[in-house]
Amino acid sequence: MTPLASPLAPAPAAPGAMPPRRPPLSVAPEDGSPAGVRPHPEAERTAPGDADGFDARLEAALEALSARIGPLFARPEPRAQAVRYVRALLGGVGAGNSWRLAHRVGDGSPWRMQRLLTRARWEVDAFQDAVRGQVLEHLGHPDGVLTLGQVDTVKRGDKSVAVARQYAIAARRVENCQTTLLACYTSPLGTAVLDRELYLPPAWTEDALRCHQAGVPADRTVHRPRTELAQRLVERARAARTPFAWVSGDLTRGQDPELRDWLERRAVGYVLPVSTGHPVRAVGGVALPAGVLARGAAGHGVPDAVAPSWEWSAVPLGATGSGGRGGFVRLLLTRRHPGSGRTGHYLAYAPRHTALPVLAAVARGGRDTLRAAPRACESVQFTRTEVLTWTAWYRHTALALAALGVYAVAGAAHGKVPQ
Repeated sequence: MTPLASPLAPAPAAPGAMPPRRPPLSVAPEDGSPAGVRPHPEAERTAPGDADGFDARLEAALEALSARIGPLFARPEPRAQAVRYVRALLGGVGAGNSWRLAHRVGDGSPWRMQRLLTRARWEVDAFQDAVRGQVLEHLGHPDGVLTLGQVDTVKRGDKSVAVARQYAIAARRVENCQTTLLACYTSPLGTAVLDRELYLPPAWTEDALRCHQAGVPADRTVHRPRTELAQRLVERARAARTPFAWVSGDLTRGQDPELRDWLERRAVGYVLPVSTGHPVRAVGGVALPAGVLARGAAGHGVPDAVAPSWEWSAVPLGATGSGGRGGFVRLLLTRRHPGSGRTGHYLAYAPRHTALPVLAAVARGGRDTLRAAPRACESVQFTRTEVLTWTAWYRHTALALAALGVYAVAGAAHGKVPQ
């Protein structure tokens, strides 16, 4: 998603008016392949330029969300304000400022928006479950992919919760920033950002007064590494019966052996990127020769089904006994452009006899989803917030994910793919 050209409309919209239509969570990859998992041929897609139909489905999705979250609020007023908040986020109003959000939906002052994030009575975890349920009703598919990534938001000052000087992946340097781990869901029916966790760096967990002032719960004041947060995202997806066949992710998740081992113990297949210098071990802990990545990139491979100028090859790393009949195998995948010599490497854990084009599609889809997700989050003010406390951050991001979920539902295929 990309923000609207004007971050703040010159005049407030009529209360209850739908925001302008915006593009879905997708990006055109550098090699010309479509973002995410390729649509199933039997899925009926929305006709290009069907603005009126899309707006009607957007309104219907928002009404369905309102009905879902109704029982989660003690009073109807905060429930209605939550729906208005989601409408405002869909409108692309610039920085996540309560005044701007109020202006977008015609509120005369920001106090209702602020109260929704701080003092109103509602359970954010149950709200997030309701949003996930709505998304999965329309996008859920057995071939789904859960993609783990990270967004680092540069901030000024040090008052906002979890802001500290730490390494920012996108900037490739230490910044004063806030780090969020994301779980995105991609299926043949669409893509959505499904869940998030806020990373609390040691500079915060070692300062009890600072955590208390920001309202950090007592059970989160102990430092939890990014690996544990990523595991939480996967566990919540599994607990919610999210249908997915694979886990993909960014380079940081791919080069985390603890996360890979954790997934293997639960028989969860993955296709995760690694750098050329990353140590590779076969089943049983035997280290492969130092040149295995170079040899994996050499020779002829299988042409990419979407970008034929690229080739894929695989080096077996051994079989394991988990995963039921036939077990799982570990593979080193190499993506190579014969003309330029550029390569990319992935470690895969897959059911035996999984076809190489399937693994290539998972790797490609995960990469494209991670490229699109930060812009999608920014378009609904997920990261550009001006909230200081733990509770306000989790409530705001839950509402932002609801906005992304409503958009994904409206843009999904009209009918379910036969399963």
